[in-house]
Amino acid sequence: MVIPKGETNALYHLNANGDAELRQWKIAVIATATVNGAAAWVSSQLATISVAEPFVTMKIEMASTEPGQPARVLCLLEQKAPFEGKATCKLLGLPNAATTADGAFTKDDKQIVFDVATTSATPVGQLKSLFCAVTIMKDAEPIPAQPGRRRLFAG
Repeated sequence: MVIPKGETNALYHLNANGDAELRQWKIAVIATATVNGAAAWVSSQLATISVAEPFVTMKIEMASTEPGQPARVLCLLEQKAPFEGKATCKLLGLPNAATTADGAFTKDDKQIVFDVATTSATPVGQLKSLFCAVTIMKDAEPIPAQPGRRRLFAG
């Protein structure tokens, strides 16, 4: 990652896969820059991150439609860990010329439905690429996740 000249911050996304060990981990960030023609190395202090079970798992039900017709995609939610407020959710992996609005759910919801619009240009075929990207706020920090994956957050 390169931080542009004049900037002082960068956002680096970390993700834990489904079989990552559940525990706290110590991490540091190391960076280098050219200063007066020579490499200068710096490091952050150690920080603690936690790998934990996901807040929610999700099963996307089969849906069908024809090009130019709407479709409703039902996602069944299983709450694994309580959270406050609303989680935002994006349905991703739709085919070309198919769109849907982002959704939201709370810890009490059992499902979320996406109304998908298609056009005559939407290709026909079975999709195996649909997934949801969820963001849940915890301690005023966004925790992005793909349901079913373990969550990773600063401890």
